[in-house]
Amino acid sequence: MADNSSKNVVYVKSKIGSMDNYDHKAGGGTTKVYDKNENYDNVKSRAGANDNIDHKAGGGTTKVFDQKTSYEGVKSRAGANDNINHKAGGGTTKILDEKTVYK
Repeated sequence: MADNSSKNVVYVKSKIGSMDNYDHKAGGGTTKVYDKNENYDNVKSRAGANDNIDHKAGGGTTKVFDQKTSYEGVKSRAGANDNINHKAGGGTTKILDEKTVYK
């Protein structure tokens, strides 16, 4: 029976017309791709773009300090360390983990 089924495969039609355009060959060829390098030797800059080409930024009147800030002698805010040794209490509330039996 395996021999008969392999011979009949040729006559099986595809679903939903997927083989309707079986002989189609892609066209293409209408788009040309140029492999020529462009020559930009004669190109000039925009009008006035290079008029001030040798300009260097001035400035120099603003001084930038590279000195580290000293925090010696700085004290904390008023009362910030009054209670520095405080430890949170809590722990007085007990949570029971016993199951309640209902009758």
